[in-house]
Amino acid sequence: LRKSLKNRKFNVLFKNKVSYKETVNLGDGDWDIAYDLYFNNSISLYQQVYGNKDREEKLWEDGSTHVFIFATEKTASYYFFNINSNKIFFGEQIANNYYHFEEDVPIIKWKLINETKKIGGFNCKKAIGKFRGRTYTAWYTEEIPINAGPRKLKGLSGLILEVADDGGVYKAQAINISVGKEYDLGKKVVENKYGNLFQM
Repeated sequence: LRKSLKNRKFNVLFKNKVSYKETVNLGDGDWDIAYDLYFNNSISLYQQVYGNKDREEKLWEDGSTHVFIFATEKTASYYFFNINSNKIFFGEQIANNYYHFEEDVPIIKWKLINETKKIGGFNCKKAIGKFRGRTYTAWYTEEIPINAGPRKLKGLSGLILEVADDGGVYKAQAINISVGKEYDLGKKVVENKYGNLFQM
């Protein structure tokens, strides 16, 4: 477990942002969760979107209704990587308590598949890998050459824009990709829970 430092100021400037829709099905139907991935050449932060309400229903173009689950600022999950470290730092709410963790970066042995498709205008390649008992199919783009993706899923030669497990439990899809626009999270880092991570 890792405690955050408070009342410290950090200049956290990211050059890129990708918004993801996660869909989780634990047997009680699909639940959608919104996440944002911020990254630059040295660090990435995958953070659950939080707001003033805990859920929202959205009607998609195909007529289907999706329920998005939101967190509060204090309960939002996050996953932080520094490319100069072999550690991942993350925070999650478990029951009614919030915990910060530090783990070794997982090593996923991806098998590269000779298939391609486009996601958000980017050419993507396919890979299949096993992680903690599940098999995942990932679509990644070398046009954004950063080792990052949703949650702890990484280890490819480009950004993962879509990934799903073979059991239909988890899927993450990039729904908005913004490359080259600066995002300064300095204020949020000071007020939130992971300010000390940017000291590495």
